[in-house]
Amino acid sequence: MTIPRLKNTALSLPLIASALFMGCGEDPIPPEDGDFADEASAGANEAGSKEPDVGVGELDPGECIAKAKDGEDGEAWGYVHQCGGRWWGRIGFTFEGTGLDLYVPSIEGAVDFGDGHESYLETKVMACCGQHDPQLTIDDQPTYAENCMLDLRQQVCRSISEALGAAIDSGELPSLKPVVEVQHWIATHIDECIDGLVDTDDSPKSLKAKWEIPQAGTPWDDSNQDVEDVYIEIFLSLVNDLYRPADLSENEICTSLMWNNGNLFERGLPSTGSGMDATLESGSGVLLGPPVGSATPLQLSTDFGSLGTACTGLECSKLSLSFDSSASTWSLDELRLILEPRLVVDVGGQTLVIEDAQVELYGDAQGQMEMTQGSSEYRVLAGDVQFIVRGQAGGGPVMLFAHSSTDLVATSDSAGGWELRPFELLYTEAQGDAWTMTVGATQWL
Repeated sequence: MTIPRLKNTALSLPLIASALFMGCGEDPIPPEDGDFADEASAGANEAGSKEPDVGVGELDPGECIAKAKDGEDGEAWGYVHQCGGRWWGRIGFTFEGTGLDLYVPSIEGAVDFGDGHESYLETKVMACCGQHDPQLTIDDQPTYAENCMLDLRQQVCRSISEALGAAIDSGELPSLKPVVEVQHWIATHIDECIDGLVDTDDSPKSLKAKWEIPQAGTPWDDSNQDVEDVYIEIFLSLVNDLYRPADLSENEICTSLMWNNGNLFERGLPSTGSGMDATLESGSGVLLGPPVGSATPLQLSTDFGSLGTACTGLECSKLSLSFDSSASTWSLDELRLILEPRLVVDVGGQTLVIEDAQVELYGDAQGQMEMTQGSSEYRVLAGDVQFIVRGQAGGGPVMLFAHSSTDLVATSDSAGGWELRPFELLYTEAQGDAWTMTVGATQWL
């Protein structure tokens, strides 16, 4: 992300946002939301009903929508149903004559999703439908299975785009212009990806597909480029469960299959060790960046969503750890720091608003357990933790990758709480300027 040293401070907000928070051509970019051809993916379970006329208001049982339907008379809405199942896929291409594969979630195999694998509020794959019948299996409610599969294709395409960006950032894949252009192209062609993953399985509950991306019109449609034969493949996907809270008041409302677009699949398999989850009691951080249009470095302070800020649900910062005491190892499985919902910063004399920002561990991070002065310390070395920054700025989405520039150390207390000692994240622009976020000591319960 190159920050221009502009003498003219009369900058447009889109330009400021682009310069500050959206990266430059060398950075991965966030995946777009998907789109769907029809407002309704299926209707009541009637044979031959392909494009049902879903009315406004609450969807009837058996009715589902993929794309938002609103008009002069109002909008159609349903309830978020959490789809359960498993999937495994990859993106592959040839670079300088060598075949490269990036498996998601892992080369080691598939990952499960749904109730029991993530919380309802963090649903990975959803159906947006009228109330299902919990007494029936998903086999007897094929409309819901089909809607789940539509969302699964969208989530696969968006997750693979983000995973490709993370692999480029970490150095697992070459951080070179032709490879970055593949990530950019997929991130901005989610619709084509959804349509390209043509189901070769007749069952509404499963999907097997391979999209061999046509080269014409892509950045690699050039004899001088080193990238060829790009494809996205789903080896295995299955939907076998459907869940929503029994209490209707606890059901989330949806108007399309976009409700869960922030809940993507990350690379890596869930830990099998014993673990714990905790919510932040209190904490804050400071973002420091290089000057923009003046000699004053940018500085922005924020409190994190916590019990101290009376957070609820996904407004709360979260920590998850797991342990293997026999091997003296531990895993940082989740660390999500929720920034204040609306941050305002002065840049070059103009006000920029940053909304819904969070700093989140990407994948997991492995560390060692050590004994220090009679107590256990859980340490991950500097550089071994990859974070992703998400949010909205200047009317557009944010996605930047940062790395721990100091050791990350966790300790436990006698009451069962946890402390993360102060640590620092670092993002370095293509031209070398550094952005840092210093996270103060945080207490977790």
